[in-house]
Amino acid sequence: MPRPDRKTSLRLMWQKIDADIADHGGWTVSPLYEFPVRFECLPDIVLPKLLRQAGYNVVNVGSAERFLPVSLKAMRARDRSPHAN
Repeated sequence: MPRPDRKTSLRLMWQKIDADIADHGGWTVSPLYEFPVRFECLPDIVLPKLLRQAGYNVVNVGSAERFLPVSLKAMRARDRSPHAN
């Protein structure tokens, strides 16, 4: 089997990193196939620690505030609550 070229290898690596981030509760926020890969996660997620243990060089660049999507199921449960407005 022929060995993939450098561009293909980098794309496969990016896809693997992206999948690992998503599998552990994070979001890749860098453009597709751009290095370094930037990601975000909630503060209580162990994703940065897991990535470091896997050999990645993870650098904390601070924190930010974001609105996270609310699931339709959570909205419906809230609307049925006796305390709903």
